[in-house]
Amino acid sequence: NRGGVLKAGDVLIAPNVEVGDFELERWNAYRRALLKKDNVGYGISRTFSENAAMAILIITVVALYSRACVPPTPRRRRNLTLAATMILLNLALIRLVLHVGEMPEMVRTFAGQEILFYIAPPALAAVILTVLVGAQTALLAGFLVSAFSSMMIGRHVDIFLVLMLASFIGIVFARNVSNRGGVLKAGFFSGCGISTAVFLASLIGGGEAEWSTVFFQMGGGVVSGFLTGILALGILPILEYFFKITTNVTLLELTDYNRPLLRKLQFIAPGTFHHSVMVANLAESAAREIGANALLCRCGALYHDIGKMVKPEYFVENQNNGVNPHGDITPSVSALVIKSHVREGVEIAKEYGLPRSIIDIIEQHHGTGLIQFFYHKACRQMASLAASESGCCDAARTGEARVDKNLFRYDGPRPRTKEAAVLMFADSLEAASRSLKKVTPQAIDELVESITNDRVMDGQLNLCPLTMNEVLHIRENLKASLLNMLHSRIEYPGQNREPVPATPGDTEKA
Repeated sequence: NRGGVLKAGDVLIAPNVEVGDFELERWNAYRRALLKKDNVGYGISRTFSENAAMAILIITVVALYSRACVPPTPRRRRNLTLAATMILLNLALIRLVLHVGEMPEMVRTFAGQEILFYIAPPALAAVILTVLVGAQTALLAGFLVSAFSSMMIGRHVDIFLVLMLASFIGIVFARNVSNRGGVLKAGFFSGCGISTAVFLASLIGGGEAEWSTVFFQMGGGVVSGFLTGILALGILPILEYFFKITTNVTLLELTDYNRPLLRKLQFIAPGTFHHSVMVANLAESAAREIGANALLCRCGALYHDIGKMVKPEYFVENQNNGVNPHGDITPSVSALVIKSHVREGVEIAKEYGLPRSIIDIIEQHHGTGLIQFFYHKACRQMASLAASESGCCDAARTGEARVDKNLFRYDGPRPRTKEAAVLMFADSLEAASRSLKKVTPQAIDELVESITNDRVMDGQLNLCPLTMNEVLHIRENLKASLLNMLHSRIEYPGQNREPVPATPGDTEKA
């Protein structure tokens, strides 16, 4: 070619020389010669075979670590599939940037891969996986992306360390994010980590690299940070939809009282909405006590009774006019109406596109519990009927025998997550606490002990990964929260005085 014959020691491109067509042709010829020399047969290069062997070794080590140290969960397969998807996507983006860096125009303008490589988003997988499934899986993904990326660029240890630093920083800032700005911040600081590492590496290297190149690389790191945050924000909703995962960002948005569904609940069933807010406060505090997802509990509590909007007048918290429609129907029909709010709540949740985790809580917050008021009412009616028919002295037992208990149980399923179990306790206690005639620590203790023991003995926690020690912590937290919520108020002077009769000249009514 026009580049002539190159010998050992010849300079391909001299320093401070503009790269033209001639220099570029010599460079490409040199690369082709290297590739030909690197060929070991069958179209396989030595570099490829070495990288393949190293990749297999890395994947084997990570797989063994994951099997030994990552706890098995019902969603483990989904999480691994998600992690693999994000790793491949992240590596594809980095490979794309490297490919662009090999183009002649980029070699002339930006020195190719030497600068453009730092624009690639190495922490993208780590940030997204931290938000979706947690830091432990994200660390493994960050390690794999960093290792394979360094192999792409020539197995440089310094590149590996810089990319790992970016992933670590992204994971730290992405933990427990509750808004979209937190995701952007995690990406931005990961890019700042790249820029800082490049600057320090240039100082340690004694200034061998040109400062113009270093500044370009540092700028590329900042661009990489912004790119990581923007791509993460765009990809997260897609992954949430396909993998059925709900992030804290989505949950926080759903807790806004101005959401259309919550505004509808406030208008149609204001008593139910107030009850839901109280349950949300109780459940959030109890969930935080045992390390469960407090935000999921709060969000689930706000929506757990949306099914009551269909027949709000059949629920006592919405009966403000003194009319109780249950007085005109049988206990079994009343129980059927009460049970239906769970099924109708699920239908409404699906109609409004609520996440699967919220729908699960709506389905499970009563489990297969007994609707005790109407069950005992049916037993009393049957006992009275048995006594009138035969004069049986043990009419109460006869009444219970005549009532099918299954008709007065919710359809379930029983709680399968800690969050659903916490909400079950909080829901039952908030409703029951309204019947307390006098709020005292002893009365609160007896109420909490009674209801929690009843749920445990009824088998409502049999499918839930909740330990008895956690139940005890939940119980103590609920006692304190209820006592604070129902605290007595100071009786002011004249508060209990008899009202003064109105005189004919008064215009106001008591």
